[in-house]
Amino acid sequence: MNSIPLHPLFVHIPLGIAIVAPFITLGQTIAIWRKWIPAKVWLAVVMALAALFIACFIAQRSGDAEHDRVAQVVPHEAIEEHEEAAELFTVIVGVNLGLAVVAWLLRNRRLGGILRLATVLVAFLMLVQAVQTGHRGGLLVYKYGACRAYGEEKK
Repeated sequence: MNSIPLHPLFVHIPLGIAIVAPFITLGQTIAIWRKWIPAKVWLAVVMALAALFIACFIAQRSGDAEHDRVAQVVPHEAIEEHEEAAELFTVIVGVNLGLAVVAWLLRNRRLGGILRLATVLVAFLMLVQAVQTGHRGGLLVYKYGACRAYGEEKK
């Protein structure tokens, strides 16, 4: 069995994107509203949120793969809280990606602007949930000692 867990490697990608996403969406929303950039540039937000959604999916799958091993040293309730937080985070990211796609596809400036603003608000909600998810993951490692599941293996 591989003693190097992949989950810690993958979880930092969605957390990093989630930290910058609200500011990217806010900046682009303001720039489009002020007509500094064309609305079609909103595609960059769509692509960032799509990358975030894919990263969430990969992080969840890698966490699922580590579940049984970590469950040997960590209370089940703590793992469940982290998993539920991650699932909610992924749902919020998916909803936000949907909002961003519709805002990008719409040619109606007013409705597109409302949806871009909604994307900004949900992006900040997304950030809060990312922090909650990361915090719960951190508790698994630093409070409950999940890293003990990957101590030296006997040969």
